[in-house]
Amino acid sequence: EGDQVIVDSPMPGADIVASLADPNGDLIVGVNGSGVWRRRAQDGWQRLDDGTLVLGPRAALMRDTAGRLWVGTRNGVIYQDGETWGRFPLKADDTGLEVYALTPDGEGGLWVGTNEGVFYAADYEQGGLPVVQHRARQNGLVNDYVRVVTVDQDRGVWLGTIAGVSRHFGLVWQVERDPALEQQRINALLLDSAGRTWAGTELNGLAVLQEDRWEHLTSQNG
Repeated sequence: EGDQVIVDSPMPGADIVASLADPNGDLIVGVNGSGVWRRRAQDGWQRLDDGTLVLGPRAALMRDTAGRLWVGTRNGVIYQDGETWGRFPLKADDTGLEVYALTPDGEGGLWVGTNEGVFYAADYEQGGLPVVQHRARQNGLVNDYVRVVTVDQDRGVWLGTIAGVSRHFGLVWQVERDPALEQQRINALLLDSAGRTWAGTELNGLAVLQEDRWEHLTSQNG
């Protein structure tokens, strides 16, 4: 009788740091300290990598238009093509390159948020080279730890970092200077159907951009 909470996990105490729902009903998850797992209704949980992949406390999962699974790890980006895993190099050596976000731009390119800035790979499904790296000291990026990336209806790219929000449009970089966002650790960015941009912070509540003005929402004002 009453409500029940059912725990379904790939392993006891699993710290799930990324998830992806496939159109066929499968659930893909990334586990901190472990790898990538898939849950199917007919046969439960199955590990997809060979056991050597170890994810960190933040990771990213996505499917490309060909159905390949892409994974952001603590050592760069890998992808699964059929039963084979391959590496998508962002630098000559991706060791220690922690990947937090994988976001297609809708025009064949891929934005990759990392602990060393944000990378852009044009035509990533066809090889994506050359890869362009943007960093705070060289570009208008507010901080090099890029945790979330999203693309708006105007093809502008929003980047949430551990020290605020930047926007990239064409060749122009813009740092959002609103007090609600400055120096804030950004955990989420969302674009709604009305075209508004929402930013979820770790310690300073929620902010929403409406008509070129940020509104700050906390537990005190709703």
